[in-house]
Amino acid sequence: MYSSSSSLSGLDVSAYFKDIIASRQDRQDDRLEDADLSKLSEKDKKRLADQDKATDELIAKALADKSVTREEYDKIMKALDAQNTLLDRLVPDKTKKDYLKAMGNATPMQNQDMALAMIQKNLDKAEKAIEDGVKSGKIDAQEKKILDASLAKTRELLDKALEDGTISKGEFSKISTSESQLLRSANTYSRNRRYARSSLSDSGLALDTTA
Repeated sequence: MYSSSSSLSGLDVSAYFKDIIASRQDRQDDRLEDADLSKLSEKDKKRLADQDKATDELIAKALADKSVTREEYDKIMKALDAQNTLLDRLVPDKTKKDYLKAMGNATPMQNQDMALAMIQKNLDKAEKAIEDGVKSGKIDAQEKKILDASLAKTRELLDKALEDGTISKGEFSKISTSESQLLRSANTYSRNRRYARSSLSDSGLALDTTA
């Protein structure tokens, strides 16, 4: 399912930090926009606004040189965690408890960088499999639509897992299962199309890939 840790030793995990930060920041902004703040005091509203502004400034500063160090990443994750904690206290998320229950084992993965790298590596692999399949004609438009939806679902699982800045064993298991199903589907579509083309070729017919 996943490559061994030794094959990932040369992978630059920091290359993924910017994407993770952007994703968490977007989800945080969405949560703030969707939250019902009408019952909060002006003081609490200001606390949320000030914290959001400070986090945005921290992120902007870290991204100013177009790269993110591990230290900067950790600071940003802590800031986003603090923002989430304040939101949880002032505007409880009713779905969070159900999500945590569905994810199972809440124990954090021992090596967070490695877990993230493995997940991202397989997401990249899935994206390439879909792209290559479409280019070669082995994956048609309808199949691509199904695979893209599955890819989006997997990315959503990762985004949700990173809301608290930590990937748990349960979350890692759910994400890896979703990735495996995605890759299996992409490979199945490609094999089926290749087999159909071969069979039709043997019978002197041409395969219509315009569907």
